Amino acid sequence: MKSRFVFFVCIFTAFCLGVKAQSYSGGKGTVEDPFQIAKTSDLITLSKTPAHWTGKNFILTDDLDMTGELFTPIGSTSAVFTGNFFGNAKTISNLTVTPVPVYSEADKTEVVRNGTGLFGAFNGTLEKLGLINVSIDVSGWPNSSKVGALVGQLDGGMVSKCYSLGGTIKCSGGWTGGVVGVLWEGGDNKTVEDCYCTASITASWRSAGIVGCTRGAYTINRTAFYGSINTGTAIVDIHSDKGGIPPTNSVYAASSGGTDSNASSLDDNAMLDILSYPTFDFGNTWEISGSDGYAILRKVYPEPELSFGERIRTQS
Repeated sequence: MKSRFVFFVCIFTAFCLGVKAQSYSGGKGTVEDPFQIAKTSDLITLSKTPAHWTGKNFILTDDLDMTGELFTPIGSTSAVFTGNFFGNAKTISNLTVTPVPVYSEADKTEVVRNGTGLFGAFNGTLEKLGLINVSIDVSGWPNSSKVGALVGQLDGGMVSKCYSLGGTIKCSGGWTGGVVGVLWEGGDNKTVEDCYCTASITASWRSAGIVGCTRGAYTINRTAFYGSINTGTAIVDIHSDKGGIPPTNSVYAASSGGTDSNASSLDDNAMLDILSYPTFDFGNTWEISGSDGYAILRKVYPEPELSFGERIRTQS
């Protein structure tokens, strides 16, 4: 009788583990064998599984269309995503990010300040990912903040070779950006490089086209903003009292509605000239798109590369 009981326990355990293993389209969540995001349901599973927000690795294996899907941010300021996400030069289209309001005793109302974007709060490596026609609206909650298309709050690590194409980002407050909302002070170093944005951004304070605000001596390099913004800053708002430093080698469209003394303003003709983009690697990473009229990230990267796992180990 006892052996039969043990047998059924083993069968049940194996079944449960099998179900858990099938929660994504493949992979084990390791650097060598990341979980595979191949379907919209995989991405939604990640957003609803906080147990996978710590130390897990993911790879996007196909373009996703999130039209009509209910999606909440992956990670938050109270439960930061601390893994790695390899976009694999794929795209996520028509993503509508549903904010997660929390009650503020100080404000005596619900607010949205816990990070809103594809990732609410992130500390790791996010690379080679494109968002197309993203929709984020936190204008209905008072003085909201930490909003970005890809990452609401970057606590550490790197966002590299990513873009936000089209779409709208609306915030009643600030720390809102087209790629990252805010680079938060303290913790590990933070880098945003080789990224661009064409979204329409509306906010009230300390927001910008690429990174809403930097609150530390962090790297923002080779970025481009071609969208529109109403708050006046094109690339990044700098919290100098928190040690924020200017971006480098970055450009923005003169028609964006923003300005930035630490970046170059380009008119339509200049945006078609590779000489207007200082240090941008047009051999491997960037290319001029004649149809778009400006520099974009390549969809295919011709340079020989280390594997995802090898790059992560090199960066750590």
